[in-house]
Amino acid sequence: MKDLDSLDTKLLNILRKNARISTRKLAKMLGVSPSTISRKIRNLEDKGYIIGYVAVLNDAKLGYLCNLLLMIKLNSPGVTENIVKKIVDMDASCMVSMTTGTYDIIALVRCKDPNELEHTLYDIGKLDGVERLDSLFIVRHGKFMNLPFI
Repeated sequence: MKDLDSLDTKLLNILRKNARISTRKLAKMLGVSPSTISRKIRNLEDKGYIIGYVAVLNDAKLGYLCNLLLMIKLNSPGVTENIVKKIVDMDASCMVSMTTGTYDIIALVRCKDPNELEHTLYDIGKLDGVERLDSLFIVRHGKFMNLPFI
C-alpha cells in the first residue's frame, strides 16, 4: 500500500461506492484532469488494487427470496480447498470464504424458494468432509458491497 498516494486512496474510496462514475466527474471531484484520473485507474488496475467491476443486483426483484449465511465445520483441515471449490461452483453461492474459529467456511447463498434452498443445503451438507452445517436466514441487509440497504 505504500505505493498509493492520497489521490489513489481518494479515488479508490469513491470507486468502491460507485464504479460507474465518469472520469470527468471524478476529475472535478478530485481537482485533477480527466486524463490524470484515467491514468490513475489504469495504474491501479495494473498493480492489482482494482481487480474487477461487478453489478450488484437486487435479489428480491430477480426472485431470490431466500438468502442465507452458512457456517460450515469440516471434519478434516485437508478438505477445505476442495469443499470451497465445490461450493464456489454452485449456482446458489454468492460468497465463499475460508475462516478461523469454530467454523472453517462461511458462505452466502441465495435461492428462489424453500425447495431450492432445501436442495442447496442438502448438496452442501452431503459433501465429503462436511461435519456440520449451520445457517442463518438473512432477513434484510443493512449494508452489502458498500451499498446501504436500509
